[in-house]
Amino acid sequence: SQMGFGESGILSFLGILYITSLLFLLSGLFTRHAAFLAWFLHWSFTNTGYSGSYGADMYAHFFLFYLIWLPSHEAWSLDVLLGRIGSRPSYQARLGLRIVQLHMCISYLVSGLEKATGELWYNGEIIWRALNTPGYTITDFSWLANVPVLAMVIGWGVLIIEIFYCIFVWPKKTRMCWVVATCSLHLGIAVFLKLPVFGVLMCV
Repeated sequence: SQMGFGESGILSFLGILYITSLLFLLSGLFTRHAAFLAWFLHWSFTNTGYSGSYGADMYAHFFLFYLIWLPSHEAWSLDVLLGRIGSRPSYQARLGLRIVQLHMCISYLVSGLEKATGELWYNGEIIWRALNTPGYTITDFSWLANVPVLAMVIGWGVLIIEIFYCIFVWPKKTRMCWVVATCSLHLGIAVFLKLPVFGVLMCV
């Protein structure tokens, strides 16, 4: 404030800078610099407001970090269109893709196994609780208490999708089926639990 900048003004500036870095990253202009700036600002915001952060912030943090190093700017980017860099297949791109894929496999496996340690996912109670938590649901799901089998099937479905993701997402015969099932899971979370950012980010 002694330099003429108030706290709200500085926060607004950093917010605009963060959004600008994401737009540069999305369009592929000065991609790696934009990725670093977006990652650093995201890390700063997440640590400052740690109590308000959740899974979507953690995934964004990981993958923004990957984008600093991966050659994502070598295809479908303004950097290529403007002739700043050349577009070519590279082992770095394939390696980066495999790292991202393995990260997702490990993430889903660990998440699924952690859920499987408690009986609430097997009997469907966790589904009933989630869909009836005030402030998080779009409508009244108390009727699920009269159809416990449905909540149980959904709980088992989540466990199967997450635990076996690392197996069935690799073979071509099962890949599309598992991708659709996984995206359906996250779109369900986005719609029914009012967590659109997390649901859409996980689909992407």
